[in-house]
Amino acid sequence: MSVRPPLREQVYRSIRSDLMSGQIAPSERLGEERLAHLYGVSRTPVREALAKLESDGLVERDEHGLFPYRPHLDELGGLYELRLLLEVHGLRRVLEGEAPPMIETRSVPSSTGGTRFAHRCRYRTPVS
Repeated sequence: MSVRPPLREQVYRSIRSDLMSGQIAPSERLGEERLAHLYGVSRTPVREALAKLESDGLVERDEHGLFPYRPHLDELGGLYELRLLLEVHGLRRVLEGEAPPMIETRSVPSSTGGTRFAHRCRYRTPVS
């Protein structure tokens, strides 16, 4: 028997997924009533989900209500710097043998009789 997450968590996950996939436009106001109708729930779980999304930094409040977070031009430099630092750190770990490679390459027979290379991403949690 599986336990279903609370309704507020289900709504949170649905809104988060729609934000990440672009189903909700960046300029779209996140009104409680409209979202409650859209997800077929009351306003209470929507309000709780929006509060959690706001605390996660995925939505922001202005004088007109809640909207999906959009990075501001002055923040982009810091975001790119963070991304660069993380990528360099990850590459360094792989090159120094601290982390398993993320991409595995192997040759496989081709349908045309030759050989082709197959790439497969692996995501493993290091065992300590």
